[in-house]
Amino acid sequence: MVIVVGLVVLVLFRPIIVGQTGYYSPRPEDELEIKRVVERAVTCLEYTQAQDRQELELRLSEIYTSPALEAVVTEVWSQWYTDNVNPASIVRWDEFQIDGDRARVRAHLYFRDWADNAELFGEGRWELVRTGSGWRVTDFGYDWGY
Repeated sequence: MVIVVGLVVLVLFRPIIVGQTGYYSPRPEDELEIKRVVERAVTCLEYTQAQDRQELELRLSEIYTSPALEAVVTEVWSQWYTDNVNPASIVRWDEFQIDGDRARVRAHLYFRDWADNAELFGEGRWELVRTGSGWRVTDFGYDWGY
């Protein structure tokens, strides 16, 4: 009985007991916003209209933040004239975790290559953080070829 009472107290007062007075529960709209940001990361072609590297960074900053923003801008800019501009699409969400101001998402993806019309399937993973401007991708990875 003492153990049960102890567990109930720990669950109810966890933020105070472990020093997390600012403990946060995800808002219902967080999942929707995170999905919108990840979908833009996968399908966005707006960046192709940028006139220079500064505008490219500005457009992509609506999706990414450091350190991912610098990596994406550098990679996209280095392939600017040869970039494959077909968007991928999300087939299925596999993992969706929100923990305070951080989130982790995994999804299965589909992509049709513009050069040879090959169909590729893969998995994407994204880590996000809540910023003053909303959720932004801080890290990501894609595994293509299955």
